[in-house]
Amino acid sequence: MPSGCRALLRVRWPPSRPRSRALSTHRVDVRCGGSGHVSVEFVFPSRYRYRHDYKPNNDSLFNDAHDARNPHALVVHLPDSPVADDGVAPLPGFLENLPVAQINYRWGGHVSRARHWPMPVHDTAFAFAWLYENLAPAAHHRRDLFIYGSYLGASLATSLALTESRKDARFSISGLVAFNGIYNWTMFLPEHRIHKLSTPVTESRPVLQLQSHLADLFHRPADLFDPFASPSLFFHSPGLLAPRSFPSTDEAIWDDDDEQAAMMKLKPPRASSSVFPPRKSSLCIPETLLLHHDGVGEGAASAHSLRAQARELAIWMRKSIDDEKRKKFVASGGDDDDDDDDDDEGDEAVGDDEAKLRVQVVDVGPLADEVGATALDWMRERTDAM
Repeated sequence: MPSGCRALLRVRWPPSRPRSRALSTHRVDVRCGGSGHVSVEFVFPSRYRYRHDYKPNNDSLFNDAHDARNPHALVVHLPDSPVADDGVAPLPGFLENLPVAQINYRWGGHVSRARHWPMPVHDTAFAFAWLYENLAPAAHHRRDLFIYGSYLGASLATSLALTESRKDARFSISGLVAFNGIYNWTMFLPEHRIHKLSTPVTESRPVLQLQSHLADLFHRPADLFDPFASPSLFFHSPGLLAPRSFPSTDEAIWDDDDEQAAMMKLKPPRASSSVFPPRKSSLCIPETLLLHHDGVGEGAASAHSLRAQARELAIWMRKSIDDEKRKKFVASGGDDDDDDDDDDEGDEAVGDDEAKLRVQVVDVGPLADEVGATALDWMRERTDAM
């Protein structure tokens, strides 16, 4: 990934320190079909005993921290950005006392397009499948699993959590914590409604910087519409046409005037909501904490910002929770007199108290230490095994 993009992704990142001597690590390379390997790095405090008899796919796992019989909660970490081959992504300080499985996904770069989207979601899926196969507890047992991601990792963490959180599963994602994620990449397109506000506002500087790196991450604009990249789109369609090229960073003006004119003649599809999780699915909306901070004032909330990204996703997730609750109520013989407009995702009031407790949005402010403290407290409130 270009150094400029990596520098951007370090903005407001919780303090990451060199690995402490009190930490032990072990790396497993997981084959991703014909696309090479993704590494999963296990990090654990040295108080856990290391087992030298570890072999992939057998019952003797390499350390007590990640043993399937261990009752302690496991945290799956998606780093803020990919690292070079055989590199080590910094571990957030607040995770150092916990068993952690870090997925070192591959994504982006201006030298080769081979690592553009969808490689990172394939890496994440293969890595999580390996974790499930090797670390799932025995029958009639359960192990709490949390997932934490920031920046690019937050996008991947969110799509993983939404597609792997299952009701009453013994090894599924119990909670998601995401910091400064992009949950709807189509907001970067000039035709998105967020850019059509009548009142000028100050946009988020991190978002404006990331705009210039879209072509380093995605093959084409159509990739922005993939819900595994833009998890908000599991819940709705954006009502946009996918352009053939990415817009420039100069006030989001198209590089190709002819294409802009052609796009204006086409009628975009109607924005609409979708049913997610699908009916009769075992999937459920995980308990979620969306942390954000743009470093700008309140006015940026209504423009394209990290805050706007988090708020939109939270509204859709809460709406899904409310819809499921309403369906159960009606099925039990209750009356549904709620005439809410399914497409009114702009109303932040969407979500009753239960939904707002299950999906929380917090501006952690300019102090980076608050990210780790808030995330750790939130996870500990939801498990006795941490």
